[in-house]
Amino acid sequence: MVYELMVVVKNEEALLGVKELFKKEIKSEEVWGKRRLAYRIGPATDGYYAVYQLELVPSTVKNLSKELTASKEVLRYLFTKV
Repeated sequence: MVYELMVVVKNEEALLGVKELFKKEIKSEEVWGKRRLAYRIGPATDGYYAVYQLELVPSTVKNLSKELTASKEVLRYLFTKV
């Protein structure tokens, strides 16, 4: 199934880490770059945004969500089924 992942991370290096997590599943990638957050998330006022389209098995989404939640570099993320 095709999923879309929008992710906001603390720095550009963290975007590379997220990309490594999904390297084989990425169908398309759109990096928005550094943007000011609408509200503070912890001490962060800026974040690096990216949107990925991924080809994933539904059962792996839960495991990947746990990995993204555990990462201290990821400020927010959202998986949606396309």
